[in-house]
Amino acid sequence: RIENEYMAWEVDTLWVRYRFFGLWKKRLAEVKVAGVRGDIHADKKTLSALGGPSSAGAGKSWAVDTVEAQNLRINLRTWDIRAEASTSFRFNLRDSLLESLKLEIKSLQRGKVQLSGLQASAQTGRPGIFSVESLKYDKIEVRQIKAEPVLRENTFYLNGITAQFLTGSLEGSFQITSSEKMPYEMTLKARGLDITTLLESLKLTDKVSMTGKLDGRMRMEGNTENIVNWVGDLTTSPEGGLLTIQDKAFLDNIASRTRQPIEIINASFKNFNYESGSLKFYNEGADLNLTALLEGREGKRNFPITYHDFLSKKENA
Repeated sequence: RIENEYMAWEVDTLWVRYRFFGLWKKRLAEVKVAGVRGDIHADKKTLSALGGPSSAGAGKSWAVDTVEAQNLRINLRTWDIRAEASTSFRFNLRDSLLESLKLEIKSLQRGKVQLSGLQASAQTGRPGIFSVESLKYDKIEVRQIKAEPVLRENTFYLNGITAQFLTGSLEGSFQITSSEKMPYEMTLKARGLDITTLLESLKLTDKVSMTGKLDGRMRMEGNTENIVNWVGDLTTSPEGGLLTIQDKAFLDNIASRTRQPIEIINASFKNFNYESGSLKFYNEGADLNLTALLEGREGKRNFPITYHDFLSKKENA
């Protein structure tokens, strides 16, 4: 048992394999642990600020070729992260290669991100499984995520992703690399995303009401610290829909920019019946910029929207 003020670790079995001449070089061939339980509670500290247990420093001068863990369970509660999970894995440290992984996350929350019901297993050269019950970012939720996981060298791939989102569906791929900051890439194809549900998720229904559906593509690149790039290009479905904007500041801004009476601007954005449209978005840092273009028998409506601090971190749960 290893513990300090904020954490406690218990290990049922510790197994070490070594080569005789490797001992002279302070090198171990393999370290395996089984039945590991970790309990970390530090409501006023971030996880990165905790470091490791002070009594675990004795082996820092030793090199290890391969580390394997079986049935490692973690209950984590810090200022920035809440998690309850279990995992088994085999990692080749010498070649920075993840050889096998089994992961179950009952719940995880970090800032605006909430995840529940994750089950994943993968082994180099063999088919695996991957599913997630729910993944939320703020109020936006993706449900019933399924994919085919693949382990290749130091990269974990999810191919053939399917998911339910905004009463529509998503398909795509994802990959993450086990290197510094864990860079990842994701591409998604969206079908039948309900605009009304999206506005409700973003808590914008007091400013905008809109019906219709969206199809298109999205791409995201990031790492464990930030979402670096997020771009999307969506089009409305053929049936079109209705648009009404009640945001006084937005309407006043358009009236000022176009030098038209506010009454005309209000009328032009009330029950506008559009037949086709597009929505493009991209991020600048934490801000999300959107440009919407709608066309109907009454003309065109082209307007930009900036959602400030949409990607900002709210570090505590």
